[in-house]
Amino acid sequence: MMQSNNKILMIIADSHSPDARLTKEINSLFDNGYNVDVICWDRENKHLLPPYKSEKHGEVFRYKLPSKRGNPALFILNIGRFYLFAIKKSKLKKYTIIHAHSIQVLIVAVFLKFFLKLKLIYDVHEVTETFGNNLITGLGKLFWQIEKLFLPFVDGIITATDPLTDRYKNKIKKNGNVISVLNCLPFIERNFIGRSINSEDKFIIGRIGNLRNKSRIDIIAEVINILIQRKLNVKLILAGTNIAGYELKSKNIIDSLGDFVEYHDWIPLDKFKDYYGLFDIVINIHEKGDVYEEKYAYFSKVFESISFGVPVVINDFPTMTNFVNDNEVGFVIKNISAKDFADQIEFLIKHPNIKNEMRGNCLKVSKDIINWKIMEERLLKLYSTLIS
Repeated sequence: MMQSNNKILMIIADSHSPDARLTKEINSLFDNGYNVDVICWDRENKHLLPPYKSEKHGEVFRYKLPSKRGNPALFILNIGRFYLFAIKKSKLKKYTIIHAHSIQVLIVAVFLKFFLKLKLIYDVHEVTETFGNNLITGLGKLFWQIEKLFLPFVDGIITATDPLTDRYKNKIKKNGNVISVLNCLPFIERNFIGRSINSEDKFIIGRIGNLRNKSRIDIIAEVINILIQRKLNVKLILAGTNIAGYELKSKNIIDSLGDFVEYHDWIPLDKFKDYYGLFDIVINIHEKGDVYEEKYAYFSKVFESISFGVPVVINDFPTMTNFVNDNEVGFVIKNISAKDFADQIEFLIKHPNIKNEMRGNCLKVSKDIINWKIMEERLLKLYSTLIS
């Protein structure tokens, strides 16, 4: 149903194109009568970054100024310049709601709320997305203190996980709403008809998502090598943009696997089916040790994987272990051990009936518990509350 006051401005301190969460929110809002413009900061300044191809939004104002992750001093220096850019562009149209993505843009969003007389939604992505362990002792801790000062001016909060929703419920003004919008995909039943048969008929192990030190690609490579040594016919398909200079380490790791790996820098949302449709399983090894991450973060790639009927093999992680075990959509490895991962994957290779049972469980979970339609309803309810 078309909204009478439907002009929305989203601001994100990141390049617009690769963000699947942002894409899904924009598409859902457009399909329900909202018009969304986006102000974004292309911090990586990638020459090969593809344009955002969609007819489901208004204008995209992209600010190109290098400030790569892993360089907090450069980030602090340049974010003020991005704020000025955002203020300038926000005055071009009359908006109803400003939708700020992540803590990096909360300050300028609060300013624009009062300057332009708007409602403000604060969209919390991942708590350690930018600052990592610094949330405990460093720059991130300071930013969280600053966040507390601005939360009373927020009209609604969207979080990426249920634990984060609980965290923010007591920090927003009394009449504000806090909801979780999990980074999952729509339920599409045809995604579950079975994976494509590749010409080599290998057991395909997949991983899609940004690559950083905590991603432990080194352990994944070790797992593949163990399986190769055991004469198992496997292949790794890996896709993800390197973050904070990680390509210096990951390139050698990936190259060491030779023909047993296929690597792609980035896969857009509309191409996910082409890749998940090939996977027998998805592997996700994420280093532990960050108190806040272990308390608040989800593996959104697990949700994506089960949306295509692909079981997962992950390491034990506080917020994800029970979800995977209780719904029987994969296996959780207690320790980050290459041998233990290899043993479990070999078990699945030799027991395809177990993998197929897990595929059925993925269908049930994706249909009834975790899918974008459920999240879209939460998003639209929040918007309708603020616009009415």
